[in-house]
Amino acid sequence: MSFVARGNIFIHKDEARNEDDDDDEDAHMAELVNVADPSQIGPSDVPSSSYLSIEEQIANLTRHMKQMSTLQQSRHEELMELHHSHHEYLCERLDDFDIRLGNIKSHYNLNPPDNPPSPSF
Repeated sequence: MSFVARGNIFIHKDEARNEDDDDDEDAHMAELVNVADPSQIGPSDVPSSSYLSIEEQIANLTRHMKQMSTLQQSRHEELMELHHSHHEYLCERLDDFDIRLGNIKSHYNLNPPDNPPSPSF
């Protein structure tokens, strides 16, 4: 692969050559970076991206994306189960209210007539 790392992004090597010319013009605007002394930094389990090839970095990104996709899919399934159980609960409650309303109507004989009177004109 012919990509060059520029900060947190990767640029095609042909474009990087063009940007090198532009960088010379903006060199006076570069920010100073404080570098920590290696003796002050503890060991790290994660290898530095500067030690990894682009292929390894892309493989790591792919692995992280798969993990995030799996996590998102499991969370989506949990939410769908919650939605389904809430829907079933609401349907049961509405059925109960419908039965109770029907019982009240029959008790007080509140059923509407079969042929309601037509409105007069």
